[in-house]
Amino acid sequence: MVYKKRVFFDDVCEIVNDLGFSLKASTFKPDFIIAIAGGGLIPARLLRNHLNIPILTINLKLYRDVAIRNENVKMLQFLDQYSLRRIKNKKLLIVDEIHDSGKTARKAFELFLFHTKPENIGIAVLHHKNVKKESKVEEVFQNVFVGKEVGDEWIVYPWSEEDKDEISPPTTPTTPTTPTICDTIPDSKCILS
Repeated sequence: MVYKKRVFFDDVCEIVNDLGFSLKASTFKPDFIIAIAGGGLIPARLLRNHLNIPILTINLKLYRDVAIRNENVKMLQFLDQYSLRRIKNKKLLIVDEIHDSGKTARKAFELFLFHTKPENIGIAVLHHKNVKKESKVEEVFQNVFVGKEVGDEWIVYPWSEEDKDEISPPTTPTTPTTPTICDTIPDSKCILS
C-alpha cells in the first residue's frame, strides 16, 4: 500500500507564497512561467500573483495511476508556434507540483532547450521528494526553487482525483535525515523556502 499524504489548499498557498518571496529576492528574473499541467497549473497561477508575468501551459504525463509510472513521459500538449516565438531567448520558469523521479522536469527542459534556446531555465516545485532520482534538477536547471522537502509518500493535492477517503491521517512532520536538494547546489542557485 502506498502511503498518501493530503495537502490542503491553505498549505499550497503558504508554500507558493514562500516560493514567490524567494523568487522575487533571487537574481533570477523569469520572463514567462511555464505551467506543467495538471499539477503545475494552480501553483503557476498563484505564483503569477508574485511575479506578474505571463503563463503558458504544456501538458506532460508520467503517471497513469497512483504511484504507477509510464516508462516515458508523454507529451499531451505543447506550445503553438506563436508562443514558441514569444519565449525564444527568454528566461523561463517551469512550475510543477512535485519533483520525484525527475523525468518530467528533464523532458520539459529538453523540449524548451531544443525549441526556444532560452537564456535561462529555472524550476519551481511545491514539493521535492528526497528519494533517488533518474534525473536531478540541480544537474539540469540553472535555478531551482523548492517549497518543501518530503519523503517517499504520495502527495494528494486539493485538485487531485484521488479518493480522499483512502488518505492516511496527518502525522507530525519529520526532519529529513538525508541531505536536501539544496545541500548539493551552491547557495546562489537553490532556494529552499
